[in-house]
Amino acid sequence: MHKTLVTMAVALLSSAAMAQTVSAKDPASFSQALVELGYKPTPFTLEGNIQIATAVIDDWNTAFGLGGCEARKNCKYVIVASGFSDIRYPPLSWVNETNDTLDLAKLVVNKDKSLSLRMAVPIGPDGIPLSTLRFVLEQWRASVARVAQSAIDRKLTNPQ
Repeated sequence: MHKTLVTMAVALLSSAAMAQTVSAKDPASFSQALVELGYKPTPFTLEGNIQIATAVIDDWNTAFGLGGCEARKNCKYVIVASGFSDIRYPPLSWVNETNDTLDLAKLVVNKDKSLSLRMAVPIGPDGIPLSTLRFVLEQWRASVARVAQSAIDRKLTNPQ
């Protein structure tokens, strides 16, 4: 009887853990994970070879791009990106200094000299736990806030 209860408990825990896995096998499953975390993503649309959706995270428009896909499915990673439209022509010394303080995300100066923060999140064929995506997005929020505050402190923002 004891072995049966233990076996049933392990099976229930395993199935619950599997239900909490985030997949990038198709845009709908990743979008559902964002909804489960409390975000309201737009529908994914195809831009070039990447499926892209956006959601607001702490008042920041954030893009999610599914990359490394095969025929628009079975994606291997997610790119998370936000732009700072009020930071144009940032000093490269500040960009480099700030990048040194960021663990997961990196600042990029775009062709139009505006600033973006980007992060790639490997998902792999088996997905990642929803708790891992939650942690990654918490780190994302902290990185965006750190960059924004640093730009304000250095007086790098340019009102539009």
